[in-house]
Amino acid sequence: MKRNLSALFLCLLMVASSLAGCMGTDDSTDDSGVTELENEITMQDEKIAELEAEVATLTTQHQDAVAELAAVQSTLQTTQTSLDSAEANATMHQAEISSLETERDMAQAEISMLYELMSNMSDQSNETIESMALQIAELNQHMSNLSLMLNESYDRHQENATLVSQLSAERDNLQVALEQANNTIAGYLQDLADAAADAEALAELQDHVHGIIGATALDPETNGDPQVTIANNGLSTQFTYTSNISEEHTIYVEFCNVSINDFEDEYFEAATGEVLNPTPYYVDNFAYRVLYLDETGFNHYGCYVIQTDVSYNQFNTTLEYPNLNLFEIGISNNDIELVISVCKQYDCPLNDAYSIPLGWYAPGELRDHYFAGGDVVPVTINGEIPCTLGFTMSAGSSCLPPACTEVMEDVSSGTYVLDCETVVIEEYYKENANYTLLNATTFFFFQSYEGTSDIYVCDASASAYFDTGYGGTVDVYVLGLGASNERHISWTSGSSNEGYFTTNSGGNFAWGDPLSYGSDISFLDWTDTDGVC
Repeated sequence: MKRNLSALFLCLLMVASSLAGCMGTDDSTDDSGVTELENEITMQDEKIAELEAEVATLTTQHQDAVAELAAVQSTLQTTQTSLDSAEANATMHQAEISSLETERDMAQAEISMLYELMSNMSDQSNETIESMALQIAELNQHMSNLSLMLNESYDRHQENATLVSQLSAERDNLQVALEQANNTIAGYLQDLADAAADAEALAELQDHVHGIIGATALDPETNGDPQVTIANNGLSTQFTYTSNISEEHTIYVEFCNVSINDFEDEYFEAATGEVLNPTPYYVDNFAYRVLYLDETGFNHYGCYVIQTDVSYNQFNTTLEYPNLNLFEIGISNNDIELVISVCKQYDCPLNDAYSIPLGWYAPGELRDHYFAGGDVVPVTINGEIPCTLGFTMSAGSSCLPPACTEVMEDVSSGTYVLDCETVVIEEYYKENANYTLLNATTFFFFQSYEGTSDIYVCDASASAYFDTGYGGTVDVYVLGLGASNERHISWTSGSSNEGYFTTNSGGNFAWGDPLSYGSDISFLDWTDTDGVC
């Protein structure tokens, strides 16, 4: 563009020089020349403007050309790169083509060889080809049949798949229903188990008051939780009692199904240390439970009852009895039952005693129990049962061995040497027996009818009670009794036929209660010359 401007200035200079040469003419000529010059200048200005516009256009075009050149150079570089890559690929492809052409030529040669071989073998293989064509046709038919069967199988499979899907969904639904049913059944079974456990617990509770009209056994855990621990010290039995009962209440220890033929008061006192019936016409320590009810009325079995009152806010006490082993004799071989209960104040209407009807109970009449119509709380026995109560249930292995107690029932003829401190003998009828009591301090003897019994007592300080049987004879030989203290007693009409005496050693020997008809008993001095004692 600078070169264009220089040319323009040069032209203007030349025009000015021409004009300077003509300045000497006349004015008209000058005016005409000026006009022409002005016109020419105008034309030159227009041309200059055109040239300037053209210069601007050329400048823009030059800039565009420079930009286009840069783009073309970039494209060229890219194209060159692509070209180089294409040439490399072409070279590689050419090599591959050459390799493929070689393989093609080899394959063509093999084809030619095979054609030649086929031509040579065609005559031999026509029959084989026809056979194979037949087999192929058969196979095609078989394949067609198989395809048809396969399509049918596909259809059946689809049907089965649909059915399986439906059955699977149904099975899942049934499985859910089964689980729900199992859960429901499990719930019912648990409810049944709970109900059975409750029923069993209730039955065990109510068994505590079996045979007592109107009595209800209460749950001990929610009614003061009375408990006892039982231990022994020799023949003595100790009950350690605790509870949370703040009200006044009474503890009842029952021994049911016990049979005491005679000397009942003495027997009870020897066993418990308490008086059986201290108040006439009132029963303080005996009660009846109903065994069954039939057309004859109520049939009962009896229970000896030991009662202990517990004061207000007295939550523990100790009960001790000298020889509960004596309750081992049962009725008709029935098990002896030990039942321990509590009645709160006012909860048992008969409380601690009841009256005997005038003239005694009529046959089949309902007999009383302290718990009749009452609310009874069973007492829980903790730990093991001591040896002194082993006849009620199994005694514990850790039980302290008690002093010896010998209880013999239905004893037949024979000779017996007994070394226990407490001895009870109940003979069978018409027996002839001989007994030696080495260490007995308490002795009860019950003879059956027409028996003959000889009894040798080593301890003259013993407490001994003898009951004869109908037409029976009992001879009692007491060591050191003394001839002056000997006596002979026979049943006598109109007599009480009972009595006792005290030995010089402080022993108490009683008979009767009363003597049976036609029986007799003798107490004789014994010197033990053989040294048996």
